[in-house]
Amino acid sequence: MPYDLVATGHVAESGVLLADGSKVGVGDLVLTRLNQRDLHGDGGWVKNGDQWRITRVNPDGSLTVHRAGRTGTSTRLPADYVHEHLELGYATTAHRAQGRTVDTCHAYISAATLREPLYVMATRGRDTNQLYVDTSHDPDIDTAHQASVAVPVEVVLRGVLATSMAELSATQTKTAEAHAAASPTRSKPKARPSTITAERSGTSTCSTPRASPSKNSKWPSEATTYECYSRACKEPSSLDSMRRGDRSARTSCAEAPTAASPPSRRTGGMAEPS
Repeated sequence: MPYDLVATGHVAESGVLLADGSKVGVGDLVLTRLNQRDLHGDGGWVKNGDQWRITRVNPDGSLTVHRAGRTGTSTRLPADYVHEHLELGYATTAHRAQGRTVDTCHAYISAATLREPLYVMATRGRDTNQLYVDTSHDPDIDTAHQASVAVPVEVVLRGVLATSMAELSATQTKTAEAHAAASPTRSKPKARPSTITAERSGTSTCSTPRASPSKNSKWPSEATTYECYSRACKEPSSLDSMRRGDRSARTSCAEAPTAASPPSRRTGGMAEPS
């Protein structure tokens, strides 16, 4: 169960503010995020990603820290370094957590997670490992065309397990491409540009190709095509005639308009028949 470290007395309530607005005090676990070779302590100089435990908050804003999980000499981090290059160390990335063992691990999983980091996140906890799966993750919200749709948890996890960050060798890549080229899905015929569907009433309707006719094209004008396609294409023979460029079919189409809506850009140039 999560608990408040300040309320339980494990961390002091007073402290100093960091660049992200977090407050840290004696007892807090923190991370240094900038290599600083002139700052030395037990285990070497201060490095990006090192984890520390605060043992003293000094009046000038500097912090006295010890490396987490180790005993030895302390290190004093200057106030400017503390403010700019220090952050709380209770959460970390899977890459930085490799090799560590903690009592309980809480991991965030999304569709962008890869198989190897998932293994790390699911095996750090000595007692428990809890996975929190985001079922509606959108890695690029700013360019999304529609709201994210939630999917089942097992679908997200299957996708993560099927996606590896390991690089394939040249031989493996060649084999994978050969299998993909021989896949039965490659031999399936492509859908024709115009399709005919039977309605419940027994009549049939069709949709015209998305491509707009050019000025030199023998097709009817764009407006006429969209206006009359619901009637002229009711029979397969008429549709085939139009594909072949049959003049009589084009003429009958132009002479038999219906009250269809004009093409709309929002539907990719395709208007629904009335």
